[in-house]
Amino acid sequence: DGTVNLSKQDTMYQGLEDPRVYVHDGKLKFTATTIEYSDCSCNRIVMGELDIENKSFNNCKLVQSPSGFVNEKNWIGYSKNGIEYIFYTFYPFRVGQVVDDKLLITCIHEYNAPIFFKKVLISFSTPFVKLGDKLYGILHYALTDESRPPGYKRYYHHFIVELDENTFRPLRYSDTFVFHSEVGIEYTQGFTIRDSRYIIWYSRHERNVTKLEIPMSDIPLKNNF
Repeated sequence: DGTVNLSKQDTMYQGLEDPRVYVHDGKLKFTATTIEYSDCSCNRIVMGELDIENKSFNNCKLVQSPSGFVNEKNWIGYSKNGIEYIFYTFYPFRVGQVVDDKLLITCIHEYNAPIFFKKVLISFSTPFVKLGDKLYGILHYALTDESRPPGYKRYYHHFIVELDENTFRPLRYSDTFVFHSEVGIEYTQGFTIRDSRYIIWYSRHERNVTKLEIPMSDIPLKNNF
């Protein structure tokens, strides 16, 4: 898009991918993954503002990785008391703030977690929703099964997490779930809570977005960290 206004490199992977949208200082903001606008041949994060009326990106900047990881994805923005935080990794739970063009980690929470949390790459799927003094969001991880036919080797598991809104410490989580029984790619596109119901938008094979409403009691957060 011509409104990103960042230097490009010649790559088959173009544009901004996997945007995560949130509000800070009265502005609609986003984080997104990119290779085309990165300063290397690997995934990097672009942050900026969305102008819905003019269908444009504003004030975009490429943010340096705090760890040098080659596959940066799924950073989540969260605004609290006028401060813009970035949720960087889930295990350990690392939170940072962007200073100039670099994400600086300001908070790390170590916590008791099931063994599988340490064996898979857990990613943030959605921005977090505030309810009382808690935050709720959806995360996911992907597994492979080499015994399945081509095109169905990756399948996705999701779970809901509760955080303490004051400290961002993980408190509880649900059992993992899938949206459909067939093995395949499932991504959560959006998430909110209304009238004690989770409202989730998700896609299958990166298309065909579906809206799901389900009582919060149907996905209990019965596991403690």
